[in-house]
Amino acid sequence: MAAARNATNSTTTPKNGRGASRLSFAKITDRSGSIQLFLQQTALGETYDEFKGWDVGDIVGAEGTLFKTRTGELSVKVEKLRLLVKSLRPLPDKWHGLADVEHAHVAATLGDAEVRVIATDLGADGGQKLLNLGHPEAWQWLVDHVDQLLTDQGIDLYRQDFNMEPLPYWRALDTEDRVGMAEIRHVTGYLAYWDELLRRHPGMLIDTCASGGRRNDLDTLRRAVPLWRSDYAYEPIGHQGMTYGLSFIVPYHGTGTVAHVDAPYYGAGRTPVQPYAFWSNACPSVVCGFDLRIRDLDYEALRTLFRQWRSIAPYYYGDFYPLTGYSVDPAAWMGWQFNAPETGGGFVQAFRRQKSDVLGMQLRLRGLKPESQYTVEFFSQGKTEECTGAQLMNEGLKVYIAEMPGYEVARYELKP
Repeated sequence: MAAARNATNSTTTPKNGRGASRLSFAKITDRSGSIQLFLQQTALGETYDEFKGWDVGDIVGAEGTLFKTRTGELSVKVEKLRLLVKSLRPLPDKWHGLADVEHAHVAATLGDAEVRVIATDLGADGGQKLLNLGHPEAWQWLVDHVDQLLTDQGIDLYRQDFNMEPLPYWRALDTEDRVGMAEIRHVTGYLAYWDELLRRHPGMLIDTCASGGRRNDLDTLRRAVPLWRSDYAYEPIGHQGMTYGLSFIVPYHGTGTVAHVDAPYYGAGRTPVQPYAFWSNACPSVVCGFDLRIRDLDYEALRTLFRQWRSIAPYYYGDFYPLTGYSVDPAAWMGWQFNAPETGGGFVQAFRRQKSDVLGMQLRLRGLKPESQYTVEFFSQGKTEECTGAQLMNEGLKVYIAEMPGYEVARYELKP
């Protein structure tokens, strides 16, 4: 059983000292729920003492026997316990949360008068509200409030989400002769909010969850990177198109993968590993959506794919070249190149979709040194070739994909 959050624990020792058995209770939580752990030093030995030094936020694995306590609480009498992932910094005892700061259900730290000023009338009944960042008092309160949280908790990586539809709130604030002003003031206030946080916390990194892609705009991306570029998750053709299109203007972006073409939004469950699906999602930043509680996933195949991805990941910082046209046609091919002229290396991602009758293509590469020799490694075929830069740019990289759908990733390096 894998779970997250080692909660506050307690220890008991019999008063007479005979047969003393130190024990603790802890609660672990994941997205499916919580369960109590019953831990005894006699069963765990040295691991019990190590456990006493673990923190809230650590990810642990526990195995044992289910039972119910005298109060009827379902618990695990732990026989094996191990620390899976150590948190970089313990979570605070009371987690305040930093995502979706514009969206509020209540404003307990503000007086009623201020709530009426900063929240639109659509939320006046106590329901969902939108903090009006175009209002100076609301803006100042949010900046100071979040700044205090960042300072108190030592946070240097900030992630902001936005899971609501703001337009009706802005329209409710507009007058007939000033339509659009509430939106303009809110957006400029939102950007100024980030600027002030960055001024107070130099070097802080910001991850902007793209709100389904709606916030992949240039002003936002001057200040942050979208590690989740769209809520349209996993589907191969859509994500091939996203990497193709975003790479023209956005130097760093991310998505998730479960290495399966038909995965639901919250992950794959027990599914076979499909390299075509993995590489369709592969981009500068990749989030893993696998359920690691499932023991019989093909972890060796996943390790191979991630080793390959890590070997090309530095080249995503290089120059981007489209090698085919853009298309979402299931009968098309799509491909692109990332090239790092400073090192002479790069790679090609190419895809043959499920209805394509074309077995192979010659993809003319860009940015190479014509007289130099290059070593090209084809990931899907496990073979290596040598070509000159002139051959790769004039005749093209010869890519053959037998499967429908199928992929090829070809990494090239300049020979010394």
